[in-house]
Amino acid sequence: MNIIIIWGMPLIEDNAQTICAIEKVRTLKKLGHEVFLISPSVPLSLYKYNQLKLPVLLLCQIPLFIKLFLKVIREKPDILHSSSALILPSLIISRAFNIPHVVEVHGILSEDSKLVGVNKFVIKLMEICEFSSYRISKLILTNSEGTKDDLIHNKKISPQKISIIPNGANIELFKKMNVSKKVLGLDEQNKYIIFVGNLAPWQGLACLVDSMPTIIQNNSGVRLLIVGDGILKNELIQRVNELKLESVVDFKGSVPYEDIPKYINASDVCVAPFIKSRDNLMSPLKLFEYLSCEVPVVTSNIRGARELIENNSCGLLFNPDDCNELAESILKLLNDKKLRDEMGKRGRAAVVSGYSWESITKKIESEYLQLI
Repeated sequence: MNIIIIWGMPLIEDNAQTICAIEKVRTLKKLGHEVFLISPSVPLSLYKYNQLKLPVLLLCQIPLFIKLFLKVIREKPDILHSSSALILPSLIISRAFNIPHVVEVHGILSEDSKLVGVNKFVIKLMEICEFSSYRISKLILTNSEGTKDDLIHNKKISPQKISIIPNGANIELFKKMNVSKKVLGLDEQNKYIIFVGNLAPWQGLACLVDSMPTIIQNNSGVRLLIVGDGILKNELIQRVNELKLESVVDFKGSVPYEDIPKYINASDVCVAPFIKSRDNLMSPLKLFEYLSCEVPVVTSNIRGARELIENNSCGLLFNPDDCNELAESILKLLNDKKLRDEMGKRGRAAVVSGYSWESITKKIESEYLQLI
């Protein structure tokens, strides 16, 4: 097959969306397909939620339309695969050239935008774009039962055109390895909790920071690594200062993708403390990458995360937004190396057997073949 994948954001090295794009393209090519990846050529800074305004949206869409139009003329693709319901050029061109259109829906973007105060007029435009994309697309790929239910019951989309395909992990890159804490600038005597990802409102990082005083009170040799960047960074730093945790919480910022497994392997417990409103909408990339490194996780008891943890006994769940329970769960793992090792091994086995990018992409390939 000839496949054009249209990515809604500029491709940057340390972005989860970029990782998904590159892994899907890499694996589809490995399966023998011709795959072309197109993304906007505008500054990433324009994509910050607080700068999402009508001129910005238009600026991103127009050059993308031109690039896609020319690529379709040259390559005559069998499938147009859009990473977002907000990419209008792929919708227009799929209709004009009668090419099956596939769209990914990982949560409702217009709803996420409300969490960070995007202009109401822009949100309304986003809702119109999403509505159009859901109906024009021949196939909707989502990574969670919750998002599928939302599309069926709230957006009135036929369940027959929705397929659930979770995220995955690069099991060759994310694996157990011996890592010197000293090389990473970490104290070899300390135990480390790690969060990797976008510092966004739905990640539950305020609760994670607020859990640290309880953890430190029980074990003074524990440190928290926060790897990533995002709109909440300054707010989180301020909270850390208020709690006098400057020596306990280490903001590493964005690091090269290939270095992330090193930080995970240098850690004892990985965390993904999603807020309650994310219930039903998750198949978080970070969970698969954590577990692929054989490190156990503590994550919120929400759909998408719950099934993975309970079915494989590879971590602990806590009630979202409950900072005390989060602290208790982290301490339970920190204080029991045997439990950490057992859960880590089970987590790796689960990812290898069903959540490698190769197995995930084969499912996408199967869906493509039904459209042509």
